[in-house]
Amino acid sequence: MRFTNITNAKTIIAYKINATNQWIELDTTTTIDNVTFTMSVGDPPVVFASGAFTTSIDLYTGWNLISAPLNFTTWGLGNESVVGDPLNVTPKNSLTSIYRYNSSTEQFEKCDHLGDWGWAPATGSENFTNLEPCRGYWVWAKNDCNLTFTGTVPSDINVTLDANWNLIGWYSLEKALLGQESVVGDPLNVTTKNSLSSIYRYNSSTGLFEKCDRLEDWGWWPATGAENFTELEPGRGYWVRAKNACLWQHAV
Repeated sequence: MRFTNITNAKTIIAYKINATNQWIELDTTTTIDNVTFTMSVGDPPVVFASGAFTTSIDLYTGWNLISAPLNFTTWGLGNESVVGDPLNVTPKNSLTSIYRYNSSTEQFEKCDHLGDWGWAPATGSENFTNLEPCRGYWVWAKNDCNLTFTGTVPSDINVTLDANWNLIGWYSLEKALLGQESVVGDPLNVTTKNSLSSIYRYNSSTGLFEKCDRLEDWGWWPATGAENFTELEPGRGYWVRAKNACLWQHAV
């Protein structure tokens, strides 16, 4: 993930320690609007801004599983000259379609991209006219391309998950570790506890899924062959399986 074209914003880079939300004492200090933040080299970067900025991810030809890492400037899908385009790709018109999963009906809903016009919902998916935070989406790319998101820093949100499969997104600018929750915390903090059984990510390079299992009252453990699946990443979408309906209390 990289940050680019930061505009219309007073911006600093700061560094967050861990789940305690304390700030490390410093190698460098930056003051902006009379607020001082401390930074330590080697910690994950966090961008703070008073206005909109952009960040981008690379997509591969074929299927990609994505999500919104920012509070978008525009969430609407439609005539780009009217509502803008939350899925701004280079080269232009590289995406042909986007799908969301309705966990209530267990059906996919589709929106097609019409070159140089915008997005139009497919028959039977007439309500698919907006993207949403914390939701994952399948997109089909005709060629390798770069997807640029524009928005502001995301905020905490509660998300209702249904029993069985849910397609979620990691709504954050920071990666989040999956592991022993007493050590790294649990980014998939749900009520009732232990409601989730597994999470899957899609590797667009190999065309294969990678799995991480939930060990009750311990945390997350990568399955055999998915040993590198130890974190959630901005801009990625994920399948999660829930044993029962639950509430995900997503904290940025």
